[in-house]
Amino acid sequence: MPEKRDSPLRWMETAQTDIQWKSRFVLSNPTVYLTKVKLLLLLWVAFANHTPCHSFRTTVVPRAAEWSSCSSSALWTQSILPTTASNTSTSTRLALTTDSPKAPTQERAVRFYFDIAVADEPLGRLTFCVPRPDTVFPTHVQNILQLVTQARRSIDPRCSYVGCEFLWTLPFVEGRAQYRWAHVLAGKGRNAVGPATERLGNPDASQRPAHPLYGGMYYGLAYDELIPGYGENAVLLTVPLTGPGRGSTTLSMVRVAESPLEWRERLLLNSAVLGWLEPSSGDVFRYMAQQTKGPPKVTASGVLP
Repeated sequence: MPEKRDSPLRWMETAQTDIQWKSRFVLSNPTVYLTKVKLLLLLWVAFANHTPCHSFRTTVVPRAAEWSSCSSSALWTQSILPTTASNTSTSTRLALTTDSPKAPTQERAVRFYFDIAVADEPLGRLTFCVPRPDTVFPTHVQNILQLVTQARRSIDPRCSYVGCEFLWTLPFVEGRAQYRWAHVLAGKGRNAVGPATERLGNPDASQRPAHPLYGGMYYGLAYDELIPGYGENAVLLTVPLTGPGRGSTTLSMVRVAESPLEWRERLLLNSAVLGWLEPSSGDVFRYMAQQTKGPPKVTASGVLP
């Protein structure tokens, strides 16, 4: 015969009987029941105290000021820490998720200037930008900035670019047949970092990225990645790594993009690219390159905020 299904009434009677049985068990064995409850509570507390804080995550939006110092791909999270015996109050902290890379610190660019005069007549200002002063040839950059700000002039009056003249011969006058598409400020040969007469050493490989070109290498910032959009008017700020001016006060302003095709990046051979001339100074620079009155002279220098 087919098995009979339980009716709803019979199911309700069974459930009521089960509840009555459990109630009688609790009333007749209160100690056993309370012990089980305590064990469950202790297990829950132990689990809460030893759970990693990143298990309790809620994504929050960083403050506007924090976007400038972190990668946009990094996830910022707020971790709620469970209450412990040593920390009775609920605390929160701002942290990076453990499965995302640490946000890189954004390096702050440095800007400095030279005020230029020709034949004692003010010509204008050349403003330069050094985008990575702490990671690309940092010792050379620091030496330039110390000379620009005249930080050691009280100790050695020659630790400065003020009063220095650009090289002014046929190869450095635009329009001449021997024009080299570069302008050189030799300085006074007295370094502001380390012993004044000792040449600066080259940094390790991580701080002097190398870029191959026909005939050798150049170092520092990559020419084709410096400033998109600057293009044909780009004037690069470089220091020599070989020759008599290496590791000293010599600076060069190189017109790579404007030079003939046979020159271009070869003008950077055995030198380090530290930054560029800002486009706002282009007219002053080109007039300085074309004039025939006399050597351009630095009358003032400094670092811009």
